[in-house]
Amino acid sequence: MSGLKYRVIHQVKGYECDFQGEMTLPSLINVMIHVSGLQSDLLENTESSMDEQGVSWVIVQYNIDIKKIPRRRDQLTIETEAVSYNRFFTYRAFRVFD
Repeated sequence: MSGLKYRVIHQVKGYECDFQGEMTLPSLINVMIHVSGLQSDLLENTESSMDEQGVSWVIVQYNIDIKKIPRRRDQLTIETEAVSYNRFFTYRAFRVFD
């Protein structure tokens, strides 16, 4: 599983931003989680199969280093990489490029 990278282009929408036109941190995290879900679907690790197994996503820790806050209408490349996993956790890296 290690090293599986997945990228999506995302244009920042107005509703993802604050009144100054900057993307909010919760919106950025939501988009990153959405991208990881798209990768899971591609790998056929879908939510329906997770439901059948009686498992769910739980996010327990973030480590975020922000160089620049995205703004409304910025085009971002969002990348996720499944770094490793064990019985209880999947470790993912996310990168956002402008």
